[in-house]
Amino acid sequence: MGQAWSTLRRRDPHNQTLAVSLLLILVRISKTYEGLRAYTFWNVTAVLVFFWRRARGWAAPLLCNSLAIFASYRTASADAHSHFVENSGKSELVYMMGDFVVHFLPVVAMLIWHKRHQKFVKPQAAAMGFLGQLFFAYSQAGKLDLSQIYVPHDVSFAWLAALLGHMFAPMLSNNFQKGNYGRSALSLMFIFSPYLLKKIGLRELRNRNTIMEKRRQRRKAEALRGLREDATSSCGSDSEGSDFDVRCLMCQQRRRRMMKTSGSNVVVPLRRQIIEKLTGLRPRGMRRSRSSSNFLQSQKISIV
Repeated sequence: MGQAWSTLRRRDPHNQTLAVSLLLILVRISKTYEGLRAYTFWNVTAVLVFFWRRARGWAAPLLCNSLAIFASYRTASADAHSHFVENSGKSELVYMMGDFVVHFLPVVAMLIWHKRHQKFVKPQAAAMGFLGQLFFAYSQAGKLDLSQIYVPHDVSFAWLAALLGHMFAPMLSNNFQKGNYGRSALSLMFIFSPYLLKKIGLRELRNRNTIMEKRRQRRKAEALRGLREDATSSCGSDSEGSDFDVRCLMCQQRRRRMMKTSGSNVVVPLRRQIIEKLTGLRPRGMRRSRSSSNFLQSQKISIV
């Protein structure tokens, strides 16, 4: 067993086997404990394991992951903060303290560690971190929309913030080590650009549920507007006492809506005119001639 472990450490210098094993363990535990269904706690667990064991190769992906989670959460909670607080079941003060500990402190800790040890972050680390976030999404929700795990939020902008966080985390850390704080601030602005766009009001909460709700509201408003038009329209009646006029476009639209909603058979005046011409029927109030009755009996035509 010792020889196998030493061989694994020699041939796996970045401890990727340990990282995959930790992911699989977290997937199994999250099925039992609902608190571990959040990706934030997966990242906090990995950060604690890193500072405990000093696992080689974990520092750079954890930095990218922590920064991406922080940016993604800020963007998701930009217009759904009250829902996040309500979903946690904690008070506002306790929630803000927990938010500071699990979202902000990992970013600060990893930045300080890289600056102290003069470790530069390669772009490959961002790809590894983003792959871990995708693994979490499909293992827990089976899709990119994580509203069922958290609360309804802007899924597109949250994932955009996560992607930008992974992409610009190496630039932020490397410039921070060199002392180029202006470039570090520029990288930070790019990472939080989706959050800034939402805060200035250029985009509101949008996901699958809110889009369907807006569609239902729009259809309901259109139906109410159609009913108001029917109530206020003053259309004359046709020659046979019907409520519809063949020449009125409003009546034709009203007749189509009634046929779609109620499914009842509405007698079309044009059909009655054709039957009158064929059978010689008189308008309402006049007796039908005997010839027309004989014709109907011979042709076995039933008029409803």
